[in-house]
Amino acid sequence: MFTFISIMAVGVLIGYPLRHKSQVRKITPLIHIVVCLLLFLLGLSIGLNRLIIDNLGYFCGQAAVISSLSTAWNTVPPGGEPMRTLHPTSTRYSRTM
Repeated sequence: MFTFISIMAVGVLIGYPLRHKSQVRKITPLIHIVVCLLLFLLGLSIGLNRLIIDNLGYFCGQAAVISSLSTAWNTVPPGGEPMRTLHPTSTRYSRTM
């Protein structure tokens, strides 16, 4: 993990002074292609892993439960009271919902 963070830090230190160079800005499409290739290879490795494929239903069920509970937890206000927000043009609170 330290290796990856170090590599990224070196990239930031090199990229910061070069951020206004027009040649460096041409790297963005290359980054997009590399990220897509890495995602494809990740999917390929998951598809080749028999253990993951055999338990895919279990993993999808866990993901559905976690996302449903996260959504429910973040939409219900604490104590069941309407949430209060700061009105953008004043310092008084207004009720929403």
